[in-house]
Amino acid sequence: MLADVYSLYFAFGHRDDPLRAELDRMIGRLLMRISGLLPPEAADRLDTRCLVLTGASGAGKSAALGRMFLKHPSFPGFGVAGSGCPAVRVRVRGGCTHGSLARALLRALDYPIIVARKDAETLWEMARERVRMMDVRVIYFDEFQNVIETANVDEVQKMLNSLKTFLNHETHPVLLVLSGLPSIVPFLEIDTQVFRRSVFIRFQPLDADDLPLLSKIVGDLAKAANLRVDIPKMAGFLPRLMHASLFQLGTSVELACEAAEQALMVGGDTLEVGHFAAGFARRTGNADEANPFLAKDYHLIDCSRVHRKAVIAPDDDDEMDKRRRMRRKMRATK
Repeated sequence: MLADVYSLYFAFGHRDDPLRAELDRMIGRLLMRISGLLPPEAADRLDTRCLVLTGASGAGKSAALGRMFLKHPSFPGFGVAGSGCPAVRVRVRGGCTHGSLARALLRALDYPIIVARKDAETLWEMARERVRMMDVRVIYFDEFQNVIETANVDEVQKMLNSLKTFLNHETHPVLLVLSGLPSIVPFLEIDTQVFRRSVFIRFQPLDADDLPLLSKIVGDLAKAANLRVDIPKMAGFLPRLMHASLFQLGTSVELACEAAEQALMVGGDTLEVGHFAAGFARRTGNADEANPFLAKDYHLIDCSRVHRKAVIAPDDDDEMDKRRRMRRKMRATK
């Protein structure tokens, strides 16, 4: 039953539809030939584009793109090793370098790297050849902000140059799809060619107009968990759910799933606000006074903080100073 709850996907028409339309347009452009008079292996194609999806952590970027690839008729077997799907997904890990990004791509292409000490340029050449041999047409780099976490300017330019080789290939161009935090945009602005050939879409935070969808999410998740729920009675708590999720759709769905799980754990048959409060407390370790589902002044709570005992803790200012100093120190080491 929990698997049914966590497997549900909720589409926002005003953001999913434009993303799907742009993806379809780019795929059509990728397959389009300019004259139709030259043989298939000849350079007779339009410029390939790069689709860039950004949004805050928890916005639902990975879920949206993953769902679109899974449901797209052009990509049967997406995410299944050995399926021959023309689209591959590369999950970018933290501390990524020019060479480790190539290794991640080769792993996504089911290529065994036997010799560990190959230089980065050789790895990228191997990846390009593997992409051509497997007839891969779309490479989706997920969590792309991890590319720039520790990279210096030279490393960044090397990565951009390697990515450009897929866009610029005369006979086997590849559509690149990048998703990540908004911080990846300045990274792409460094290279005029990449920036010019990119289309940027951003998932915006939730607002009051999205409350009806949140209501549907709670209702559908309760139904999947075989739980009753009084939506009109719970309508007043929806702004609290939005605040608790930092106004991000993906996090809202996670909190609702965890509330349903909490209700099932205690043997309940009705989804209630208390289950959301218990789920949030388990996730953050916050006391009731710093729980947005319980506190009177919930809008004053910073829901990005954990182990809070009050809405405004005495050490918040000192903690923020520590965070600023740590961020400055990390930037200085790059």
